[in-house]
Formats: sequence, C-alpha cells, structure tokens
Amino acid sequence: MTLRAGRILLLATCVLAANAASALAQTSPPRKVDSPRGHGHGPGAPAEASSLGTENPWGKGARSGCPPGEGPLARAAGFAPGAGCPPGEGPGAVEAFAAQASAQPGLEPSAPEGAPRAARDGFGFDLRDGLTFTLADPSLRAHAGALLAVDHRTYDRRNQRSAGAYLDRALLRFDARLWEVIELRLQVDLRGIDTRTALDESYVSVEAVPGLLRLSGGLLRIGVGTEHSFAEETLSFVDYASPAVLTGRHDLGLALDGEAWEGLLSWYVAAGGGEGFDAWGHRRGDPVLAGRAVVYPFRWSTAAAELGPYRLPLLSGFFVSVGGLATFGYEGHLDLGTSLRNRAFTVGRIEGDRSLFYHGGYGVDFGPLRFLHEFVRGSIFGVDLPLGGEADFENKISSWSASLAWRVTGEPYDSRPFRQRGRGSFPRRPLCDASPQSAGFGTLEVAVRYTNTEGDREFFDRGFTRYSISSQEFRAFDVALNWYPVRTLRLTFQLTRVIADQEPAAFGGRGRDTSFLFRLQVDL
Repeated sequence: MTLRAGRILLLATCVLAANAASALAQTSPPRKVDSPRGHGHGPGAPAEASSLGTENPWGKGARSGCPPGEGPLARAAGFAPGAGCPPGEGPGAVEAFAAQASAQPGLEPSAPEGAPRAARDGFGFDLRDGLTFTLADPSLRAHAGALLAVDHRTYDRRNQRSAGAYLDRALLRFDARLWEVIELRLQVDLRGIDTRTALDESYVSVEAVPGLLRLSGGLLRIGVGTEHSFAEETLSFVDYASPAVLTGRHDLGLALDGEAWEGLLSWYVAAGGGEGFDAWGHRRGDPVLAGRAVVYPFRWSTAAAELGPYRLPLLSGFFVSVGGLATFGYEGHLDLGTSLRNRAFTVGRIEGDRSLFYHGGYGVDFGPLRFLHEFVRGSIFGVDLPLGGEADFENKISSWSASLAWRVTGEPYDSRPFRQRGRGSFPRRPLCDASPQSAGFGTLEVAVRYTNTEGDREFFDRGFTRYSISSQEFRAFDVALNWYPVRTLRLTFQLTRVIADQEPAAFGGRGRDTSFLFRLQVDL
C-alpha cells in the first residue's frame, strides 16, 4: 500500500508540475537566460557540488562547484577531460541554452539539472525549486516551501513500538537572499513534537566577507560532528548516528563560520544560550560553546583515476575534522538510540556543573563515493546524584561511527561544512523533465553505517539507570537505499540491526533487534 501510494504521489507531482510550467510559459515571457541563478548556500542553490568548487560562471561570487573551463582542477573534480563541467554547466552552456530557446519562439526549453534556467518576475513553481519569487533586479531571491517526511516502520516482533505510519517531519519554510550577502530562513514545525516554540532551524545571516566570514543569529543547529553538519533531509540515512546526537542540538545563539582557499580550511564557532532542544526533543537549559576546524590538506592535488563511468579524485577530497563542545552547567537528558527512535541507553534528565565533549574524524569525498569516520568522547562534572552528593563522570561517554555512501548515478559528494546550507542540486537527470534529453532515472544512492556507543557502568552503579531499560554498550548497523526521482522527492528503504550487551526493555527484553523503515519525503 505504501509503495502504491508513493507511485501515485510521484505521478501526480509530475503532472501538476508539467501543467504549472506550461501555464507559466503561456502567460509570462521569459527573461534573459544568462541572469545569475543562485549561490552555493542560498535558496534553491546547490549544496552538493563537485569535490573541487570554484567560481560559478552564472554570477559573480556564486559557487556552484563547477570549474570554469578546462584544466587540472576540472579533471581532478571528476569531470570528463575537455569538458570542465557536467553537461549543461560551465562556459558556453548559457549560449547553447539561449540558442535552444531562440530556435523555438514562444517556448522555454528545459535546461539540464545544474544549468541556469530562464527566470521570470514574480512567482514560479517547478519540481526543482518548488515555489520561488524573483524580481527583475536579481538582488532579491525568495523561496517558500515545505518539508514532509512520512515513514512506514516495521519493528521486530518483541519491540515495544508498534508498526505503522509515522509523521516524522512537517516543516513550512521561507528562505530569502538579499544582495548575495544577507540570508533569511524561517522554518515552522507543524509536527510540534520536537520543539516548544513551533520553530525549527531559523536564522538571519550576513556574509561579512563573502565566502570567507559569515555571521548567523537565531535558532541554530549547533554541533561539532561531521555528520551533524549535514542537513537531516540530505543525510544518506533517515537519522543521525550517536556521535551527532551526543554533541548536537538546536539553540538560540550566534555562529561564525567561513572557509579559505576553496575549502582547504574551514572553521566554525557557535555559542548558544541554553534555550533549545536536543535530538530527542528534550529541552536543553545549559549554555553551550562549540568550535570545529576542517582541513582538506590535498585540495591542490590533481591526481585522479577512472573507474567505469566515474572519474575519481584520489587525494583532493580527503579531509580531517577536529572539534570541541563545552556547556556551562549541564541540564539535559542523556538518551541514545537507533535511527528508528528506539532508546538503547537512557538516563533521563541530568543536572551538573559543566560538561566537555571532543570530536575527531576524517573522511574522503571520492567523487560519487563518500567515506566518513568520526568519534566523540565526553565528560560531565559535578553531577547531582539520585541519593545525594555529587560525582564527576570523566570520559564516561563515547561513541564512534563509520559510513560509506555511493551515488550510483554519479553525482559527486561535497562535505565542506561552509557549503551545507544550500538545497541539493542532484539529480542531474531527473525522472520528470519537459526535455527528453534532460530526463533520466534520477539519483540512486546506497549507504551502509556502523555505530558503536558506550555509557560507563558507573551510570548504573550510581542509580541513574537500570539494565532492564538500558544497555551499557550497543552496536547499530544501518543499510539504506535512497532514490531521488526529482530533487524534491525522496524514497528511502532502510534496515537497522541492533546488538546490545544487555537486554533493554525497548527491544522486549532481548539484546537483538531488526527493524525496517520506508520513507516518503517531499522537499519543496
């Protein structure tokens, strides 16, 4: 039933988009096709670019990740020799697109994914960008949309949770970008479970030095992990692993980030006021200070290998990440679990004097392949004990994860943290497109992940939890298959296998659990 509903929704979405595009083409004349479309981290702009991003030929200061012209950087980015960019992108694509338009008076042909499209004044809608608003003066671009994620979950027969349909996310969004330096995002949480204020990540940011220094303020996503730097809807899996859960939160605060030398060095510093919530929706009342640095030490390398249809950069995509997070006071829950929201280690609310977590990791953007490995270890000091007194839990919490993701259809990954705000530009060849030359299968992605999480036995000995509800150590295996027929639609099948040392109640008093999930995600 769920698969049939997904097919019906996909067909209806394609028909509606085609009708809307046809109506717009008849009522509004197209503007110049060579006007700049977007920015690497603005509304409707690509977040997932090539592994070697440079200046975007569509507009000054923009970053599509497409190298301008030919040369070693273009070849190292994984593009075919002599091209410099994927089809429909790069120097000459504007002229080719304009010639195509002039050859068919009154019609606006569909450009390949990633190429500039003819823009119009006022509102527009298509499968790539959702609902957009553009002025003749390109200084202002705006986007209004929504994110809906509906799951059908099948749990192990002894699992305490019931199988069935779950609404995991329901957000209304508004994004705007002014003068290429001021960005606004507002997200309203219609689900109303994870937040008290009915808001998700919402902020105003200013690029004081474009591409080098950005200041943001509002309800921010704060964390120091590699995986946590990716927006949840663009993850290769349906949820973050334990390292991201341990150090990630939403909080009201300020953040300063930037990059230099096309991402060879990136930095991030954030401060939160203790007015937010964690990954489980629990309130966090402790102020936080977080910082992270990411280095791509071989960004300059042009070494590459050819493997079938792929051209893979051998060294330029390798990166190292280090970070730390400190709280002043500790007021929050310490719950850890699986992608399907089963708590395997639960302590409840803890109050303490302060906490300190540090992160380390590395990975590689290997064209359409991405490997990540990261770990987190943390301490909580001056913890109020259930029976009175205080104790320090120094280096008593740890977790690490390793994952491998592969976009079978060839779209490259880009893990540079400064470039994760934009909306993904994939698939290059969407399933629904007005032009048969631009249509394709969409994006197909396969991913596997292993996570190991451990809470010290002292939490049990001190009375914070019991072996009947928590496991001192557990391991989770995730296998996910994602299909993006178009950029705004995602279908995911994920299997999660958990092996716990003890027998927590969440798994029906057993140390093993196997559960499945099918997700339908619409991101307009």
